[in-house]
Amino acid sequence: VDDFMAGQDYTHYKRDSEGLFRDYFRLTSIGCQNAILLYASFLNSIVTTPYAILVDDEVEKIIITVRGTLSIDDMVVDMQYNPVSLKKTGEICGFEGEGHFCHSGFLTRAKWLYNDIKRSHLLRT
Repeated sequence: VDDFMAGQDYTHYKRDSEGLFRDYFRLTSIGCQNAILLYASFLNSIVTTPYAILVDDEVEKIIITVRGTLSIDDMVVDMQYNPVSLKKTGEICGFEGEGHFCHSGFLTRAKWLYNDIKRSHLLRT
């Protein structure tokens, strides 16, 4: 835990890719021997949500994990349960959204997450 600035007032943790696969950066202390923390955002509001990007070198996958409900802001998002159409989101993100719907609060945070990752150039295709 000390490795990742716990207890300090940070909004982000970002490591450069140099030395990415060093054992020092593995999350073995929490039972994830193959997971390496690459990035974490601790921002939390009605729109923003804490998340982390990890690399699992055993299965060669990138994992994006999002923290669940913890704060009053999170509960407000949870209560925004009215379904909204995914048509426009599908057009932007490249999937067929016509006739599909999503929890409006979750969609707001998902859009922020998508834009935050895209804006920061953390992941490239």
